[in-house]
Amino acid sequence: MLRRLDSWSILEGMLEHTTHPVSVVVCSFAVAEMWIRRLFKLKELGKVGRVTVIIDYAVMTRHRRKVIMLENVVDEIYFSNTHAKMIMVENEFFQAAAILSANATMNSRVESAYVTNRTDEINDLKEDLKLIYGNSISITTSK
Repeated sequence: MLRRLDSWSILEGMLEHTTHPVSVVVCSFAVAEMWIRRLFKLKELGKVGRVTVIIDYAVMTRHRRKVIMLENVVDEIYFSNTHAKMIMVENEFFQAAAILSANATMNSRVESAYVTNRTDEINDLKEDLKLIYGNSISITTSK
């Protein structure tokens, strides 16, 4: 039997490997309200500290309510012409990154992911993120 695999279960799985708060970077074409609410709960519980979200421009123009929700939960939002899906978590004791086929949504599709804690791969992803940040419109929230 195939177990459901979505972006949220990947994030939860990464968080199981550390007891200290992590910073999180989420890159997704789309985001679900439930995903944002769950992020808020993780922040309230102290499991997640700083959160950065990279999202496609379409969310900004078509789903303003979700952008307002994000502004009240995350620390930084980058709008970019992206279809990438990635989650990165990091603290002084642990780091992991996942490259996904799933958006930050709660869907019932069978998805796939590559998860790594290899420093060289994570450093490469951080360099790629710098390029995305540089080619994006950003919003720094009051969080």
